[in-house]
Amino acid sequence: MIDSHEAGTRGFTLLELLIVISVVITLMGLALPQMITNRKSANEISAIASLRRISSAEEVFHVRANPPRFGALEELRDAGLLDPLVAAGAKGGYTFHAAAAPSSSEYAFVAAPDGAAGDRRYYVDQTGVIRCESGVDATASSPPLK
Repeated sequence: MIDSHEAGTRGFTLLELLIVISVVITLMGLALPQMITNRKSANEISAIASLRRISSAEEVFHVRANPPRFGALEELRDAGLLDPLVAAGAKGGYTFHAAAAPSSSEYAFVAAPDGAAGDRRYYVDQTGVIRCESGVDATASSPPLK
């Protein structure tokens, strides 16, 4: 029987393995903060898109309702106008809730991040303009999304 040392094959030394592991750890340390930032941006984009869908669903619901009125998230879902996840109040790391009870002439919804899912909070009302704030709840007086 031939020993592997005799055949001329050679394994990795402990030093070589430690160098490879340290390079991998360094690369992960450099990439991780960017991955977290990208995840937050994706969650924020998803929240904005969901608020746009809520706004569109409210307009359709208002036109179809007799007498005309705006609806709650559950009513929009039941009418087939809204994604069940958004209607349940949470999607993509954000929670969605009514800032004021929908009426015949107005509605307002807020999207707020769950934990570290995002940095911005969003607001939309019957004007259809999405507004945002960093760190505090967005309101009708917050600056519009650019």
